[in-house]
Amino acid sequence: LYTLEFIDMFSTLIDAHYSQMYLSVVLFASSGLAMRKVLQDLDETSLHTVGILKYFVPDLCRILTDPDPHCRKLARLLLLRHLRQSPGDVSKLLPVFLNCLESHDVGIATSTVEGITELILLCTASDGAKVLSRLFHIALHSSQSSCTVELLQAIHCSTLYTIK
Repeated sequence: LYTLEFIDMFSTLIDAHYSQMYLSVVLFASSGLAMRKVLQDLDETSLHTVGILKYFVPDLCRILTDPDPHCRKLARLLLLRHLRQSPGDVSKLLPVFLNCLESHDVGIATSTVEGITELILLCTASDGAKVLSRLFHIALHSSQSSCTVELLQAIHCSTLYTIK
């Protein structure tokens, strides 16, 4: 029979192996296609071992502003998966999402808006209010209807959340 300590040690070694392998590829990927492949592999791996994402948080935050929209989307999805696993990290990552919402690059701001509802639900009430305020500002000044739809959805979900 394996002890819990042995299992923890073994999973830590596996996590370190994956993190070193992926980190080197992510950092040195020269093309969006190579980075996208690494992110897809990380996505698949993290479905079974969510804890591995903690090793990639800085890189995923950096990729949120990548020119490739597919990489940005995968990075956002992976960060949200990490935050579901480690909700204590929401306050550390919130400034990154807020900066992306304020980006002058419409693609970055819009891709951050997609799925922002989940981030709001993971936030504290005051942090959620900050995100809603920024989202409202974006919806007012954006010609894209997706911002308005996400704002309405976020308000609806946060209202349901606060009623409970």
